[in-house]
Amino acid sequence: MALVLLLPLLVTLVKLPTLLAITMSMTAIASSIYGVWFAISHAGRWLTIFAAIITLLNLLSMATLGTPSVLRALYIIVWLYAYPPFSNWLYWNF
Repeated sequence: MALVLLLPLLVTLVKLPTLLAITMSMTAIASSIYGVWFAISHAGRWLTIFAAIITLLNLLSMATLGTPSVLRALYIIVWLYAYPPFSNWLYWNF
């Protein structure tokens, strides 16, 4: 499960030069796909389904936001859309 969920997140937390960052992002996606294959070979059905869903979400976040981690993509979306109203509410109410 670490190949599917944690490795792409760790790659996004490291600041790298552009070419190396692209290579590491593709490596994270490849390791996520390998994690699904490994789950198919050695894990139960539900873990395999979960790994496949997370891998598809990683691919979707890579295509849309340029980050290979669904957790980082969720953080970016929340930061863009939920933080400004929350900070405004916090400012005016306290």
